[in-house]
Amino acid sequence: MEMKYKIGFIEENVNQVKLYRRKLRDFGFDVIGYEFTKGMSLEELMHQVYNSDIDLLMIDFRLNESNIVPFNGDEVERHVYENKPLFPHIIFTNKVDQAEPDVDDIKIIFDKEIVFPDDNGEDNPETKHFINVITKSIEQYQRHIEKRKQIISELIDKENKEGLSIEEKICF
Repeated sequence: MEMKYKIGFIEENVNQVKLYRRKLRDFGFDVIGYEFTKGMSLEELMHQVYNSDIDLLMIDFRLNESNIVPFNGDEVERHVYENKPLFPHIIFTNKVDQAEPDVDDIKIIFDKEIVFPDDNGEDNPETKHFINVITKSIEQYQRHIEKRKQIISELIDKENKEGLSIEEKICF
């Protein structure tokens, strides 16, 4: 299957990253992980994230359970929201009940079990919805970026041909 989108997965357990890489590949997603080192800062992790060419970021909620890093997913989510507020990202966790009090936008919290078959081996009915949500989030962001690029291109052309008004210069 051709991979449509690339997802970054902030998860300190390499085996979990591999598991979800396999599970989400069936839906056209290429999942990549990030390197964790003992005591690394949030800024060090985010440097890796911002330098990866991803379409969506999945963030495990409990990152400090293994005592590798001193922060959790809610802090990562706030960093993303403050620095790239429209970038598609979700909290992807087995601990939804623990994440809800700490995550500002509970609509972005998804249970990791959503991509696994139910006890009868049937597809989880919520899986299709989850895949649709993350796909639509990526597509919406891509449309936003394309529109911004078009506006910038038009302003550059206008600047070269006739100049920009003070308002146009201030806005961009």
